[in-house]
Amino acid sequence: MALYEENWRLLQALAPSLADLQGALSSRAGEDCELYLEVLESARYTMSLRLTYLFPVDDGVEADPDFLLRVYTDARQVEAVSCVNEHRHAVLQQLIAESSELDRRWRRNVILNKWLGYLLDAGHLITRLSHGVQTSEACDRSRFGWR
Repeated sequence: MALYEENWRLLQALAPSLADLQGALSSRAGEDCELYLEVLESARYTMSLRLTYLFPVDDGVEADPDFLLRVYTDARQVEAVSCVNEHRHAVLQQLIAESSELDRRWRRNVILNKWLGYLLDAGHLITRLSHGVQTSEACDRSRFGWR
């Protein structure tokens, strides 16, 4: 649970007004790729988010990494529920297939933890001003053709 708590701390630093965010947002920081965050669902004690970079490819865009996050606001924890592109290479696919569910969850959340730290070091920030104006660029999801 300490890892989930650390992921909460890092996500809160990345998006300090997380509880107030809605829809799809983006952040640009220096030379780093544009970061996309989408609030998929928000309830009293939980939120579901998508956090990714989008890269142009021949037939649209590709999300990588493509994290689905479950935020537990009451417990102040963030869990990486899935990462769509975590199985790219045959050898890694085999190693992951042979590991336990607990090992896969641990690995996925460690990767999220390292990436959140990197995003903060790169200068990403997703905020909302007190008057409801997004300081990060508001995104039209259809513009990116998310799969």
